[in-house]
Amino acid sequence: MLNLHFIILLFCLSYQQSLDIKRMFIRYISHEIRTPLNTVCLGLKFMFDDFNSHGESRSRLENLSDIRESCDTAVNILNELLTLDKLESGILMLEKKPLLAWSFVSEIVRPFAVQVRE
Repeated sequence: MLNLHFIILLFCLSYQQSLDIKRMFIRYISHEIRTPLNTVCLGLKFMFDDFNSHGESRSRLENLSDIRESCDTAVNILNELLTLDKLESGILMLEKKPLLAWSFVSEIVRPFAVQVRE
């Protein structure tokens, strides 16, 4: 019976170690992606403002706006990944809130508007 307890203990330790490694990997990758992505998002904002102030065509502004939204979506995905990590580690607890179905569906469909227009 002692051997079974020892095996279970080893399994739990290796499982915990693998979770710790996964969390470290998620945090590292999120940081490494977030830094250049934030630079891209900021650059797109400056371009949009510059184009807008110089009377650039509406279609170019729409395309640039779509690119900015996709960039923001990528940042949000990173944030959600980090939130999931916090939930799994017990640092953060979920809170129930009402969901507005139409705005939720609109947010999901919006990134595909570029493909639909073409």
